[in-house]
Amino acid sequence: MDTLEYKGYTIEVKQDENAESPREWDNFGHMVCFHKRYNLGDKDTNLTSDMFRSWKELENYLINEMKAIIIAPLYMYDHSIQRIKIGNFYNCGLPQGHAQFDSGQIGYIYATDTDIKENFDVQRITKKVIEQAKKVIEGEVNTYDAWISGQVYGYNIKNEKDNNLDGCWGYYGDIEYMINEAKIVIDNDIKYRRIEKQKRIKAYIKNKVALQYRKV
Repeated sequence: MDTLEYKGYTIEVKQDENAESPREWDNFGHMVCFHKRYNLGDKDTNLTSDMFRSWKELENYLINEMKAIIIAPLYMYDHSIQRIKIGNFYNCGLPQGHAQFDSGQIGYIYATDTDIKENFDVQRITKKVIEQAKKVIEGEVNTYDAWISGQVYGYNIKNEKDNNLDGCWGYYGDIEYMINEAKIVIDNDIKYRRIEKQKRIKAYIKNKVALQYRKV
C-alpha cells in the first residue's frame, strides 16, 4: 500500500484484490483463448483447442463462420507476472525474462459485422467506424491486461483527524487517473467545509452569538 498527502488529507492507494474479470462485463469484442494452465478469455464460447490444428485454422473459422470483420491475435507473457496484449511481446522492454521464450499466442479477439453495426448504430461500416471499433477492442484488451497483471486499484481517503472520508475501488490500470479522482473528492470536501463554515459564521453574526461561544 502506498500513501500520499494532499492538502492535509491522506490518500491510501491499495491493490483491489477482489476485482472482477472485465470479461464478465458486456463487452464489444469476443475473446477466444486457449491455454493449458489458465482459464482465459470469454467463458461463453463453445470453441476448444482440439477443434483446430493451428491458429490460422481458428482465424479462418472466426472469419468464415463467425463473420468476424475485425480480428486481432492475442499474446500472453508469463514470467513471474502475466501480461496480455495484441501482437507479440518482442522488444517490449519487460523487466523479467525473455519475451521470445516466455510469451506466445493464446487466441484472438474479434468483432462481427453485427457487433459493429449495433454498437456504433450504423448501417454501413466505413473506415472511420472500423478505426473506432479497433480502439474499443484495444481498450478492452488493455483492461483485461490490467486485471491479469494485478493492476487494479482502489483508494481510501482520511482527513486530518484520521477519519475515513471516502473510498472507491475498481480502477483498472490507470492509477494516475484514480489519484486525480481522489483529489477531486478532497477538493470538493474542502469546498463544502468552507461553505458550511461561512454559513455558521453568518448565522452567529445574525443571531449575535458571542465570540467565545462560536464553533467554526
